[in-house]
Amino acid sequence: PVEAIMLAGIDVRTSRRCEVRPGQGASTATVWEEARKALEATSRTSGLGRYRYVIRHYERELDARGRRVVSEQSQIQRATMSSPFRSVNVETLLERGFIRPDGEGSLYFAPDADILLSDAFLDTHCMSLTSGRGEAEGLLGLSFEPTQDRGVPDISGVLWLDRQDGELQWLDYKYEFLDVPNAERLGGMVRFEGLPNGTWIVREWYIRMPILEATRRQGRRTRIRPIGIREEGSLVLSV
Repeated sequence: PVEAIMLAGIDVRTSRRCEVRPGQGASTATVWEEARKALEATSRTSGLGRYRYVIRHYERELDARGRRVVSEQSQIQRATMSSPFRSVNVETLLERGFIRPDGEGSLYFAPDADILLSDAFLDTHCMSLTSGRGEAEGLLGLSFEPTQDRGVPDISGVLWLDRQDGELQWLDYKYEFLDVPNAERLGGMVRFEGLPNGTWIVREWYIRMPILEATRRQGRRTRIRPIGIREEGSLVLSV
């Protein structure tokens, strides 16, 4: 018989134990199993390429604290596509890192469902449980962070699930091993949503990247300081 998976009884306690590949801890494994269902459904939906999306894609410039919008440009896109959000090749991304030099700047990447489900990701990230606060109040979080032997820019984050039905809500993430001022303000969000027919899509996503300025006074070292944040993202209006 069909039985609901209840996560409400899971108790979150502080622990520094690193669980690479959830399964070594019973509670962590239970929560990961629920998150994995939605991620696998999202991955399968991406492979179908049957949906027509109406998407609002935007680029914003925020102040250095990320609180005020300085400027914004957006456009409406209509297209039949595999997914409104897709990352690059799993092996390449994990080998070279989530941030790469590109001319005078850098390219920033976010994880999609295929990245989070990959063996390479599960082998290089620790998982644990956390309780939600603020916007995530009442939700159960499955947090992950890269192992310390990672030699490239990586990500840490939290997959937020509903305690009552185990449904995946969204992913918050930030960049690690990043030599940039105020790096804690950089990262992004990926919001998942189940459709009435049982398939899953990414409903919304954004990435926040730094706008940096280099200044150098005579006889002194070059100083890098953040002067703003660039946010790029998309919102699915209809599918």
